[in-house]
Amino acid sequence: MIVILNLILIILFLNLINAQLTVTKLAENTNISVDSNLKVLLKFNNYFGKALPIQIQSKDTIGGNGYDIECYEFNLPADPEIVLQLSEIQASAPGNFTLDVAKVKFTNPRTGQEEVIVSETLNVTVNGEYKTGTITESITKIYQCDGQSQQS
Repeated sequence: MIVILNLILIILFLNLINAQLTVTKLAENTNISVDSNLKVLLKFNNYFGKALPIQIQSKDTIGGNGYDIECYEFNLPADPEIVLQLSEIQASAPGNFTLDVAKVKFTNPRTGQEEVIVSETLNVTVNGEYKTGTITESITKIYQCDGQSQQS
């Protein structure tokens, strides 16, 4: 019994030492139709048990539509898991698309060192036919860091 309790304590201690932050890029649905909206999400697993100020960088485009998030500051809560909607993109053209990785910069509360974590890419399929003149194509650039807020 004591051996089992000691093993549990060792496992808990090792989990605390190896606490980290992870990010996964997701979508509500990766198989959509032309004229539909794609909701791009980031799922964070925060194993530090503390709120963390983070900076997100991500470029998400489908055909000629999307967002180029150069920097977006967000205060990540201490929750072990949170899902954040990053953008919503209207699909203007059919095809297979790969959304870029998301990069997240933060200061590790255990070491005080700045770290960058990176998500995987996300593959999206848009079904249907291209409809000329029905959707305005644009890529919106966003910068909301260091007290500055720019969108173009």
